[in-house]
Amino acid sequence: MGKPAFVLDAARMFRAMKIASADPSRHFLQGVRIEPIDGGGVWMIATNGAIMLIQRDSEGHADHAATLAVTAPKVEPIFHDDGTFEGDYHWCGAEIAVAALEPGETVAASASWQIGSPSPHVLVERLEDKFPDWRKAIGKPAKRDTMGRKFDPRQDANGGFITRYLDPLIDNRHSFRLHGNLDDMNQMFLTYADDTDSLGVLMKCEIRGEKCQPDAMLTAIGRSDLVAAKTVH
Repeated sequence: MGKPAFVLDAARMFRAMKIASADPSRHFLQGVRIEPIDGGGVWMIATNGAIMLIQRDSEGHADHAATLAVTAPKVEPIFHDDGTFEGDYHWCGAEIAVAALEPGETVAASASWQIGSPSPHVLVERLEDKFPDWRKAIGKPAKRDTMGRKFDPRQDANGGFITRYLDPLIDNRHSFRLHGNLDDMNQMFLTYADDTDSLGVLMKCEIRGEKCQPDAMLTAIGRSDLVAAKTVH
């Protein structure tokens, strides 16, 4: 058997699959974009149009760019009398090795696995190569918010967002930090203390106007000194 076309960190791939779009009309977003990095490693990018996760797999390999969707076989857990059970996947430290694929092709790919993992194989499908230019999506000003309302450029920079957009980006993370995008304050970045090779992007934040401001509560608790000075537009 020759060298695999792709060798990918399994934990990062399955983390990215939680971000990938579930919209059947956007099948090309239902996987993870894999791009080789000059000097070694690969980029892994997943998005559903509202959020995006960018990961660097420093030990990964890709012969070429492709969009891959991975699926782990479903396994019924086995419960023991002592209260323990088997059936969880332990992808930390595991790698998925994939041969070259044509768009639309699905194969069972080998995966190194840890003690307690129920299967050494996953299904890998190569999707059509229509993944958008993800770098240009970062910092691209949005014309409307998540409710379809036009943005008012006179509004103060906002940090509001729908919670369900944030949840997949912080799934099983130890800690994270939010950063405003200086070029487009309707976008926010996430960094992770336990993973410096990942960047989360909230691409659709909301503007909620005065109702979203902390001024009233800060004043009520006696910290009006923290209320931001009003800007006259």
